[in-house]
Amino acid sequence: MMSQTLQSFLKAGAAIVLTVLCAVCSRDSGGAGVAVDLSERGRDTILFDTVVYINDTFTFAHESEESEEIDEIRWTLNNASAGSGRTFSFVSHDIADTGDKIIVGFIFYTDGTIDTERILLNLAAGYPRVRLTLADSTKPDTLFTDSLYRFFAIPDDPNGSIIACLWDFDHDGVFEDTSAADTLSRSFPTAGAAMFIVRVLDDDSLFSAADTFAVHLSMGAPQVNVFFDPSIVGNQIYIGQQISFVASAKDPNGALISLMWDTTGDAVFDCVIALDTSLFSDTIILSFTDSGHYAVAARVRDNDSLYSETKTLVFVVRRGEPSINSLLFTGYFSDLDSLLIDTVYDIAAVARDLNGVVRALFWDMDGDGVFDDTVTADTSWLNDTQQRAFTIPGVYRIAVMAMDNDSFLSMRDSIVFTVHARNPDTMVYLFDTLALAAHPASGKTIGSMTWVQWPGILLSNADTCSFSVSDPADTGVKTIVARILYTDATFDTERVIVQVLSGRPEVFLASDGQGGMAFRDSLYTLTATATDVNGFIQSFRWDINSDGTDDYVHAVSGAQQGSVAVDSLTITFSFNGSALVSVRAVDDDSLVSSAASTILFVQDAVASKRRVSSGR
Repeated sequence: MMSQTLQSFLKAGAAIVLTVLCAVCSRDSGGAGVAVDLSERGRDTILFDTVVYINDTFTFAHESEESEEIDEIRWTLNNASAGSGRTFSFVSHDIADTGDKIIVGFIFYTDGTIDTERILLNLAAGYPRVRLTLADSTKPDTLFTDSLYRFFAIPDDPNGSIIACLWDFDHDGVFEDTSAADTLSRSFPTAGAAMFIVRVLDDDSLFSAADTFAVHLSMGAPQVNVFFDPSIVGNQIYIGQQISFVASAKDPNGALISLMWDTTGDAVFDCVIALDTSLFSDTIILSFTDSGHYAVAARVRDNDSLYSETKTLVFVVRRGEPSINSLLFTGYFSDLDSLLIDTVYDIAAVARDLNGVVRALFWDMDGDGVFDDTVTADTSWLNDTQQRAFTIPGVYRIAVMAMDNDSFLSMRDSIVFTVHARNPDTMVYLFDTLALAAHPASGKTIGSMTWVQWPGILLSNADTCSFSVSDPADTGVKTIVARILYTDATFDTERVIVQVLSGRPEVFLASDGQGGMAFRDSLYTLTATATDVNGFIQSFRWDINSDGTDDYVHAVSGAQQGSVAVDSLTITFSFNGSALVSVRAVDDDSLVSSAASTILFVQDAVASKRRVSSGR
């Protein structure tokens, strides 16, 4: 039943009401109406956009509420005469008659005037509609054979009621099931693609369009998956290691009856576990005594005697040898092209064992193939550092290998490098100070500095460094390394090679022109000349008895102090034979020169007393 108000008009002042009664004639002969006030005269058209369905009756009635008399009302349908009178009914039973309809009412008044009323209707067929779905929110991809499913047809009829649902479950175009109910339960014996179709019939004998529901029917075979225990990282399996294998199984439409394991990879399932559940997980623990390729598989069977697909894990069992991850020079010098003699270097090796511990690290430090240096340990990760200095330029090889708790040896790791001769950048003498300063690279700002006398003596953390040596035993070539950290987090490493010299004075004895001949009881004068490269000579020390003691010490006066000094000694020998005379010089750093010596041959001396005098 349906009704709608019409906007109306009539001549001014008239109290005329046009009532539209809409009723389905076969269901409600009386109908119900909605009054439409036609009191505004001067307009003669009403577009009444509404839908009228086949077999529904629309009745129009006209009533006069005042003294004004209506002489006659005539009606037309699509410009064809349709009758006269105070009421007019429109109904159509022909499906081919659908479309727009124009109904016009001509109102003749007793005063000779005429009004017209136009109404536009759309005649529609009123077909029902239907939508097909599964009960219990079952997803289309979870349908299994031999399982009972309930289907819902959800119909809708715009102007009546549904009298029947027609079902086609084999997609052959024949609707073999007809029922008044909108629910139907069915099971399906065959797996594969399936399409279910439904349509409905209403009380006007109109059929809806068919709604289809496509699914894939599965036999509902059980499923199983096999995986390693999560503690196995990267499928790394080793001899003797206990490994957990997990099988997870389920049956989507029934119960699991058995789980079967093949632990040897021979396709024989020799381990069977009885079950009675739809969901199950099982873990087995295996270990292997030999390296090689292995396979472990599992499958399940359900209460429908269906077997799952066999799931197989293929993996490699390794011996588990330790590994040498790195062998390198560490510290400031990691460039193998810049190694120098007489410098101590740190050589580091990192050994690792993934399934045990490293028990030993073997070093071949001289490249002869013999690992004659051993470091013992008991850890899965071993860092070891060896120190080595090279005294001869040339090509060197260092190798290392590790042994684990299974007595497996790693591969050898080795490095080959060249050690170069040293050419000092500068030199400094004992007790002297060498001043060094850092200069940043272009566009850089120094953040911090570290000065180190290699290999491990910290000299300074400032931008400058003062270097000196006071121990005469510490002369030789020194390496000073400056590590510059810039404010932009970059760094430079600079190296200065310093030759530390003793700066000891040197002394020489002048020739006497007599070929080393001296005469007994005669005066003999010896002259010594001393030099000092970084200071001045303070004294001469003479030994005339060859006993290592200083018999005479001659200080050099202030006026004569300099890098070169001369001293003389006059003596008289009172015996015949040879005499060894030596002299040493001492500088302002208290460094003593090596002795300069001469042998004198004394002849023709008779006196029994030896007289000695000295002078300058």
